This record gives sequence, C-alpha cells and structure tokens, in this order.
Amino acid sequence: MSNLRKGNRPNYRKMHEGDADSDPEPENLQTQQPVKVEKKSTSVSSLLFVEENISEDDDMLQMMAELEQLEKEEIQLKKQQEKEELRIKLNKKRAEVKALKENHLEVLRMDLRNSNKRAYAVGSRRNLRVQWESFLLFCLFFKFCSLPTSTETLQLYAQFLSRSFKSVDSIKNYISGVRSVHLLLGYNIEHINNFLLNLSLKGIAKSIPHIVKQAEPITPDILMSIHSFLDFSSIDNYTFWCLFLFAFFLMARKSNLVPTSSKELSEPKFLLRKDVSFDDSTLLVSMKWTKTIQAGERILITPLSPIIGSVLCPVEAYKNMINHIPASNHSPLFVLKSSKPVTYYKFLLKLRSVIEGIGLDSKLYSTHSFRRGFATLAFRLEIPPDLIQLMGDWRSDAYKRYIQYDIKDKIKVSRFVSKNLLSYKGKV
Repeated sequence: MSNLRKGNRPNYRKMHEGDADSDPEPENLQTQQPVKVEKKSTSVSSLLFVEENISEDDDMLQMMAELEQLEKEEIQLKKQQEKEELRIKLNKKRAEVKALKENHLEVLRMDLRNSNKRAYAVGSRRNLRVQWESFLLFCLFFKFCSLPTSTETLQLYAQFLSRSFKSVDSIKNYISGVRSVHLLLGYNIEHINNFLLNLSLKGIAKSIPHIVKQAEPITPDILMSIHSFLDFSSIDNYTFWCLFLFAFFLMARKSNLVPTSSKELSEPKFLLRKDVSFDDSTLLVSMKWTKTIQAGERILITPLSPIIGSVLCPVEAYKNMINHIPASNHSPLFVLKSSKPVTYYKFLLKLRSVIEGIGLDSKLYSTHSFRRGFATLAFRLEIPPDLIQLMGDWRSDAYKRYIQYDIKDKIKVSRFVSKNLLSYKGKV
C-alpha cells in the first residue's frame, strides 16, 4: 500500500490499451490484498467508461464542427451559384437591351438613309451616279486622286468632257455632280480654286459654240390635225387624245402626267383619277407633286375650262375617256382598255406615230412640245407673263425659254413703238 501511494501505481490507460508488458503488476497484489484489488478493478472500469464518454464527446464535437463547416460551405456555394445565375441573367438582359438599342439605332439609321435618299428625285440620283462614275473612270485612266480631287484634276476633266459634249452646260453639270459627291461623303472642297475652274469653262465655251436645240412647239393647228388622224374606233385613242390635251392646256411636265415605269406605281407622283374633279362645267386638276413641289408644301390646282363646239375641248375629251375606259379613283388618270397605265414610253411612241402620220418630222417634237406650245400660244394671246409663269408652275424666268419668238413678234414691237412714239410724254 505504501508502495502504491509512493508512485508505484499501475498505468491504467496502458492497461486498457492492452500494453500489460510495459508495466508488470506487482507480485504481492494477488496474494496479499485481493479485496482491495477488486475495488481497484472497479475504479479502472469507471475510468474507462469516463474516458470512452469523453472520446464520444470529442467525436460529437468534431462531427458537429465538421457539419457546421459543411453548412457554411453549402451556404457559400449557394451564394456563388445564386451570384452566377444572377450574372447570367444580367448578361442576358444586357444583351437584350443592347440588341434593342442596336435595333432602334439601325431603324434610325435606315430612316436617315431614306430621308437623305428622298432629298433627291429619282432622276437626280440617277444623274448623280452617272456623273460620279464618269469621273471615277477618268481618274482611274489617268491615275488621278478622285477623293479629294484637286483644281487641276477638275480642269482636266472639264477639258476631257469637251471632246464629247457639245454644250458647256452639260460639262458644268458633271463638275457639279463631282462637287456634290464630295460633300455627301464629307470631303471639304474649299481648296478648289473656282476662279481657275470657271476660267477653263469659259474658254471651253468659246471653243465649242453651241446653240441649244429645243423641241418644236405643238400648236392648236397641229392638235387639230392629230385629232383628224386618230381612229376613235380604237378605244385607247380616247385616252391618248385626252392625254395630249391635258399636256397642252396644263403645260404639265411628263412626270406629272404618266409614270416613267411600272416601279413608280407604288408611290405615284403622276395624276390619278381622284385628282380631277368638276366645278360646274370646269375641270379642276390637282397636282400634289411637281418639279417645284418636292415636299408636299402646297397643291397646284389648275382649271380647265370647256371650249364649246371644238374638238380641242379638254372637258369633253375627259368625259369621253372616263366613259369609254372607267377606272377607280386610285387608278392612274390615263389607262388603256387593257387596264394598263400609259407610261412615258407609250406616250412618246404614240406622239411620234401621230406626228409622222400628219406629215411632220417626229424628230423635231417631244412630249415637251405641248408645254412649249401652250406657253407660246399664251404669249401670242398677250396673257401677262406673270400668269404664264403661274400656269406653268415656273419659279423663275425660265418660262421665257419655252416661248417661241419669231420675226412677227419683233415687227409687232417695232410697229407699236413707231405708232406711239410721238404721243409719248417725254418727246424727243
């Protein structure tokens, strides 16, 4: 007992773990004190039970800590997953908004292109393209820089055009086309020396003198001959006769009367059946688009009065046409029996045919001859120039070029001056 108390106690932990050899039992324990050894066995069992409980508690704590750690990781992973899903949704929404913006921007750009395109008439755009292609070919052949061009290049180009063009005005139009394309593409043309360029054009004009050829005017006598030549057993001739009279009395341009091609039928700028109405016995013809009305800023209304007892009556010609060839209000004004519209080609072909038929040279006449003919007639009837300009929808004095003056007009002026000279207040 005294030995046990002094530090010779057995190591119960090692005994529990089965390491009996490492610490042998004292020999006198089994013989001398059996009862007390049994008590010690009971204490060892209790200690073992406590240690087992402690070990289980450690395992529980470890598992709880691990579970807590896993739960934290799970929460973190869920947050990352939610963040990734949110990022995906955000990117998708950004892409949708971007596509929507790009779509709106593309629509806006398309509208801008259409607006810029509408700034020029179809014929003007076509001419501009031809003029620019001509300049490009010139620059490629002579290896000149086309964009931006120089004063010398434009001078040489004008000289080059003079070899094939008879009028210096045509050369100026081509030079103007080159200028326009430069401005449309954002190039500055302030470096062009206009004085030198105009000097070249003036010299070219003197080297190729040219008299502008104009179509001969169609007179009332010619119209009478055309009416006699037409065979009205053919229903289509009612349409052509009405077209001829409208072209004459309205002084209308060809683009206001008939379409140039079938492509223009979708956006008509020519007369429709609904554009002609009656005001008692007078016809009122409304034009919403002309050479001087490009943006629909006004409507040109021209009256056509009846000429009683004459085959030249435009009102009677119109009635005959709509009676023989009826059509809807949205139909072109001049249609044939086949319901097809009269195009410019058919208009010109028919005019040349009837001009040849009455014994005149068709090369001297065009559809513009009607406009020139009425302007000349109005001048001969001493209608004031302002009214002629108003009726023909001219903005400038360009209408004067449509009037055919001859020696009789000059003789009339000379006789008028001779007759009234002495009665003039400021006598000489």
